[in-house]
Amino acid sequence: MEGNEGSRANVKALVKISEETTMNASATTPLMQRWRMAARVAYIGGAILLTCALLLEGIFVRLLLVPYLREADFKPTHCILHNTFYDVRAGLQRCESRCVKLAASFPCLVVRVRFLQPHDRSWHTGYLFDQLLSFQRRQPHFVSACL
Repeated sequence: MEGNEGSRANVKALVKISEETTMNASATTPLMQRWRMAARVAYIGGAILLTCALLLEGIFVRLLLVPYLREADFKPTHCILHNTFYDVRAGLQRCESRCVKLAASFPCLVVRVRFLQPHDRSWHTGYLFDQLLSFQRRQPHFVSACL
């Protein structure tokens, strides 16, 4: 009988340990769920922040940095007026955001200049434009080294 009582005591001790483990596991389950939820929220929040940062970076680079780099590439030089003439091929050109009337148009005055490139000390010919938009629109006909 003594052997049975010893084994019963062992079984009771094992059951007690098992119950304590189960109670501890059930007590940590809500805590673990909170940590998992917090980890998910942090992951999704980080992904959203990263995506927004990349989108905003692309927008700001396109709107601010690219135009600055395009127009900040001017170098000091000597420029001399070579000649001016009205471009017959272009016909009448519309005003660019300067005239009240949409139908206002004027002949296109072409201004050609000669300029000295500092790095090789050679003279080149280029055309002046009043706006970058004019230069981009006329680029197939003229190459502007001044811009």
